[in-house]
Amino acid sequence: MRNSIGLTGQGFNYLNQLIRNKSFLWAYIICFGLYDVASALFATQNPDDIINQYRILLYIGVNLGIFMKVFVLLLISRKEAAFSGRTLANIWNVWKADFVAGLYIVIGLFLFIVPGIVLALRYLYVTEAVLLEECRINEALRRSRKLFSVNGGKIFWAIALVTFIYFLIVFVCTFVISLASETALDSFAYNYFLDLSATAMAVILAGSTYAGYTDACEALNAKKLESKEIS
Repeated sequence: MRNSIGLTGQGFNYLNQLIRNKSFLWAYIICFGLYDVASALFATQNPDDIINQYRILLYIGVNLGIFMKVFVLLLISRKEAAFSGRTLANIWNVWKADFVAGLYIVIGLFLFIVPGIVLALRYLYVTEAVLLEECRINEALRRSRKLFSVNGGKIFWAIALVTFIYFLIVFVCTFVISLASETALDSFAYNYFLDLSATAMAVILAGSTYAGYTDACEALNAKKLESKEIS
């Protein structure tokens, strides 16, 4: 099994593979092409309207991220074609499962925050369970919890590392740009860079999570084989 750094590296490796894939480029255009431009324009024209910027991210960006993850997982797993007659059904099934998981997470957050964080981690593999194993919602939630129990610590630190690298890159770029021109921080180019880099981070996180999913599946299968041999 790979450690946290290995899972992180695999996420970056998947991004490197995907950006040379025409299907991935089409998926980006469909999911985030217009959104990234519109979001950057809104931030440029309304630099002080932080609340509505976050609303756009929460209501639109998060859902588009779910759609994008479906394409990413199909492309890197090669389970089936990313664009097919099942595309809309795949997106709908994943969205429903993520919505239910999200409800549990929100309820957990209201219950002193910590339960919500715990549930968010335990449900990391829900999308994979629905899309790649064709589990129903409740079955996918149970499957995700079981897989997370195998390598939850490793995938947690992998996600933390990806997030840290992302914010470090954004911080350095912002600092350098601010030295050249403070007004550039309110430009469309800078805001578009932020949106584009956030999309790249989402793809890397999806790749790292998928790597954790495959490792957990392999570990569980190995345990099953061992138990059969012993019996």
